[in-house]
Amino acid sequence: MNIETQAISRHQLYFHHDVPYTSHNSSMCTEMEVAKDFLPELIGLAQRHLTDASAKGADPGLCVACVEDIGNIAALISFGLRAKNSLLRKDEAYQLAKEEHIHLSEHGGTGQGVIGALAGAALRLYGFDGRMRGNRDAGEDNTVMKASELLEKTGYASIQAIDGAEVARDALVTLTEGRVKAVRMNWRSTIIVIPALHGAALVTLDRQSLKMY
Repeated sequence: MNIETQAISRHQLYFHHDVPYTSHNSSMCTEMEVAKDFLPELIGLAQRHLTDASAKGADPGLCVACVEDIGNIAALISFGLRAKNSLLRKDEAYQLAKEEHIHLSEHGGTGQGVIGALAGAALRLYGFDGRMRGNRDAGEDNTVMKASELLEKTGYASIQAIDGAEVARDALVTLTEGRVKAVRMNWRSTIIVIPALHGAALVTLDRQSLKMY
């Protein structure tokens, strides 16, 4: 069976001593197009992978949501946004998943990983949160190129200024770092740029600064 998948996004959740996370308390999420009758097999594969690959002491959770089955998208997104700055309960996650016909399962530890799993899916659906996993080579540090060339080299979908304005394809962009990382904005993989200190070119935001996303 052919399965079409999209790039993985990483969503940062709440840092708190009552949250049982191994390192960063983040969720990874992707989208794919599969036949519904394949979902039980897909869920089984994902569950076995979590069991086999999760670090000792981790609290992994699995969330699989079919967008067309979700009746209250606003409630789901609200849950994801609250998970970024407050403590949520496992029973609340399970109740919301049940109401919205979403698969949610825990695979180790305290089981609280289901909170982050559901939040990750919600934030992916929200479309304005997270960093895309990995980075892509666009050239050497401080290379200057047109925005259109940068998009072609990286395969990312768009370039935006930090205020959200779309960058023209003929605008000049300087690579702060040769390997470029993108964030998820407007449901697309997006390179963020800021004005250069000198000259007319824009510069890509460095990976450390991208942690705000």
